[in-house]
Amino acid sequence: MKAALYAKNKLEQFEMVGDHHGYGTRNTITISYPLHRSALYEASPKYVASNVYNRLPKNLRQIDDPKSFKKALKSFLYEKAYYSVDEL
Repeated sequence: MKAALYAKNKLEQFEMVGDHHGYGTRNTITISYPLHRSALYEASPKYVASNVYNRLPKNLRQIDDPKSFKKALKSFLYEKAYYSVDEL
């Protein structure tokens, strides 16, 4: 939950897929992953936060208000007990 909140609050620090071109595609609100060569980078907080954020449903990612996002995220995560990020 904290990783998703971090990504939502710091979206300006991440590069979005929609920043690469001017077309209105369906993945414009998806964070793009930077190129890396090691598995160690995949354990970094920024990579984990972007991975968790991208796995959230689109309607949840479109919420702009931080309090509403946190409330919706909490109810989404409590709806099912996820064991790992891969289950999202």
